[in-house]
Amino acid sequence: IVQALSRAYRHKTPLSVVYHSKSSEPEERVICPHNIVQTDLRWHVRAWDALRGRFVDLVPSRILKAALNPKAEWVPAESDTAWNTLVDIVLIPSNRQPEEQKRIIERDYQMADGRRILPTRECLTYYQLSAMHLIDAVREHNGDPVERNYGIAVENWQDMLKFI
Repeated sequence: IVQALSRAYRHKTPLSVVYHSKSSEPEERVICPHNIVQTDLRWHVRAWDALRGRFVDLVPSRILKAALNPKAEWVPAESDTAWNTLVDIVLIPSNRQPEEQKRIIERDYQMADGRRILPTRECLTYYQLSAMHLIDAVREHNGDPVERNYGIAVENWQDMLKFI
């Protein structure tokens, strides 16, 4: 499957795949893959999905069959706005930490003026927040984690809500 994905990208030729998502039976799709991304838990393929008419993240292990489809139109990565748009995740020391610990955290995360800005591709923002165990903090605790508090919080948590 990875070889087929690579070949499709290299030759700018769409792939006809049979994909088995968690929410449906296996279905045929035509995709135009442009990147393979490793997240904290698994690999994802960023691709145009002609069936859905948008760019999506697919899990390679759910691709059951793949074959080049030169009859379909190639949709390039340049058309993927969410891939080409950077979002800043602004990390700060958690307010749940004592002042002395906050200074240590600032050094650990190489913060400047108490902040660390992580430029992240818009479509990968969820995965980045998840890797830092900050999804619940953003959703439910104004960016400052209650559980799994590793000393960092998300200052711009309200901006991140639309990505999770």
